[in-house]
Amino acid sequence: MNIERLSKNTVKLSISFEELHEKGFAEKRIVEEDAFLWHELFEELIEEIEKRYHFSYDGPVAIEIHTLTEDEVTLIFTLDFLDYEGYSNNAIEEFYSGWKREFKPLSIYKFTNFEDIIQLAHRIARMGIRIPSSIFWKDPYYYVAVDYSREKLKKSLEPIFLEYANQSRITIYYLEEYGKIIFRKKGIESVHKLFPG
Repeated sequence: MNIERLSKNTVKLSISFEELHEKGFAEKRIVEEDAFLWHELFEELIEEIEKRYHFSYDGPVAIEIHTLTEDEVTLIFTLDFLDYEGYSNNAIEEFYSGWKREFKPLSIYKFTNFEDIIQLAHRIARMGIRIPSSIFWKDPYYYVAVDYSREKLKKSLEPIFLEYANQSRITIYYLEEYGKIIFRKKGIESVHKLFPG
């Protein structure tokens, strides 16, 4: 895998078919593979970019297939904001004082097993907090979509969610179309009631 930074917010990433095969893609059907597998791959590749350039990013990403040869696929990732090397995110945000990330009330978390959701539900219940949430299944993960109606609520609850799950870049529209809905409303609250501790 080769990663090359093209500009402040654009990165070129080349990955061989051998590497893609190791990640679950069939070499001769690379373009036809399941859309969910592509989502998982893109999420993993963005994490690689974050590690390479020492930054954390949770905004929108535009992905373009730049070239497709017999040996590899080259992708162009365009991020809304990409940290400069040698600077912290805070320093860059101060430099670009006119730029402000929009608060997004809906966050989606990826869980590897349902037991973690049960433990999380009991912990939130003990805090006396009720929050709108939906729970989905898309093999092999569970996803919890949380509607933070107030930004302060997100600041207090998100660190707790991240103790049990990872942030996901999959959209709610994708989950509603391709995932299996377990609880459409009051997901966390329903889990607490159905699985008393």
